[in-house]
Amino acid sequence: MVREGQRAYRPQALRGALAAYDRALALDPNDAGAWINKGTALWGLKRFEDAVDAYDKALAVDPNFALAWNNKAISLRALGQTREAEEAERMAKELGW
Repeated sequence: MVREGQRAYRPQALRGALAAYDRALALDPNDAGAWINKGTALWGLKRFEDAVDAYDKALAVDPNFALAWNNKAISLRALGQTREAEEAERMAKELGW
């Protein structure tokens, strides 16, 4: 199982996942879960700014989505944006994360 998970995080697999999320979002741009998953794939590809954009789109659909706030905080930290990351972490905690 662990090896299966590791294979899923290889760049080629993540690019495939990203394409699938893009197709899903073309059908329903208001699918907050798809935006979260897209952000996670982007994060795995070290495209942190794009990941933040995806999490922001999830939050535009559902501002109370604690996972989106949490993942946004992680991506902001990867970008060295500590103050913004702390604000996102605060929001996640307020929402029960």
